[in-house]
Amino acid sequence: MQTSEAIGSFLLTCQADGLKPRTVETYLHRLERFNKRFGTQEIATLTLKNIRDYSANLYKQGLSIHTIHGHLRTLRRFYKWLTEEELVEENLARRVRLPRLPENPPKAISMDNLRRLLKNAHENGAEWERRRNVAILLFLIDTGCRLNGLVELKLEDIDFEQRRAKVCEKNDRWRFVFLKEPVMKALLRWLEVRTTLLTDPEVTAVWIGRNGRALSKGGTQSLLKRLKNRAGLKGHTGAHSFRHRFAITYLLNGGDLATLANLLGHRDSETTTKYYARFEIGELQEKHDQFSPVNNLPTESITED
Repeated sequence: MQTSEAIGSFLLTCQADGLKPRTVETYLHRLERFNKRFGTQEIATLTLKNIRDYSANLYKQGLSIHTIHGHLRTLRRFYKWLTEEELVEENLARRVRLPRLPENPPKAISMDNLRRLLKNAHENGAEWERRRNVAILLFLIDTGCRLNGLVELKLEDIDFEQRRAKVCEKNDRWRFVFLKEPVMKALLRWLEVRTTLLTDPEVTAVWIGRNGRALSKGGTQSLLKRLKNRAGLKGHTGAHSFRHRFAITYLLNGGDLATLANLLGHRDSETTTKYYARFEIGELQEKHDQFSPVNNLPTESITED
């Protein structure tokens, strides 16, 4: 089978397996360079040298480290499929090292910015708008849910008696998130006025706009940006920054990684550690002061006579 045919079959399999169109498009884009270079060759005849030459060429083209990392990761995924289909004997792409990505700074919204956003949401807009915006901010920070989990929330997904809600997020997976009493009260206050905006009683989305239609992801992002600008804030205030703050605060308060991974909807704690257990220096110092072994030493052993 020619490489171009193998790539086509791989993408078809991805579609048949239910991968999102955007993911399939990303795979297609990332494999275009590989296809141009080896498309007419038999896939089984490609050697480790071919793969290494391809990798070296990505660096020569001056692509960013993140772009190169993405291309090689997709190539590994493609070769994994090739081995599973027994079209090649070995996943040669795994023998090419992925570039080390630079460390990114923490992406969590600061507690000060969170307080100022809430204050701004309380003080600006019509009554219905204030109630909705406060409830959205509190829901995000209390649940650590993703943006699509927030906007896809339906009325029937909230269990007020059990103080929890069901959200549909990444890869259409459902999970439960839990709600503190103040968040429940804010939700109820919003739902009291939500019906006054409805133009279609069939709309079951929890979060709607002045037109009575469900808030979209873009609409929610614009809402958060407006709140940020009105409060004159700098730094992270997007929806995902609330998820990062939830994770960091949970750990700072003594929560464990395994439970946090479940609360965030991760399949294992490795993802949680890699992307969310990232602290500002002041937070690390506070945690150090709380748990340093020096705290357990007798006073006479660490003070001068």
